[in-house]
Amino acid sequence: MFLGLALNAAGQAPPAGFCNIRALSDSCTGFLKPFHYSGQNALHVALKSEPQEKEVIFPAFKGETYRIIINTRDMPKGTEVAIYDQDKRHKKRQPLFTNNNNGVCNFDTGSKSGRLYIDYTIPAATSVNYSGCAAILIGFENDSGKGAQKKK
Repeated sequence: MFLGLALNAAGQAPPAGFCNIRALSDSCTGFLKPFHYSGQNALHVALKSEPQEKEVIFPAFKGETYRIIINTRDMPKGTEVAIYDQDKRHKKRQPLFTNNNNGVCNFDTGSKSGRLYIDYTIPAATSVNYSGCAAILIGFENDSGKGAQKKK
């Protein structure tokens, strides 16, 4: 069960200043298991009459596997989330994950290291008196002991 705030009847996020990042992130902590909590980030957006794009950069360290949980319940209906291997300037960047269901989505990085780019495509607002927000939780896999062999 999610504690995130519901969208209004027009499919817009709650009014400006109403985003509850704590409720968004608290409702997702269970999705981190068996990964260990590492940190969180928040995206606050003042909605505009034209579509917007926002990008959040996540550094993935070599040898670590991460779980990224993104809660977009307080973003406008139709908000898309994509995770890429390179930023927007690279024509050959590849999507590693995409989602547009206005809910909670999760992505495990696997062996991918370096920077990951979390892109939000936010539709135009029917009323600019609204704001949107999303919570990003990060977990790491505790790999201690895996593959570690004692030399004889």
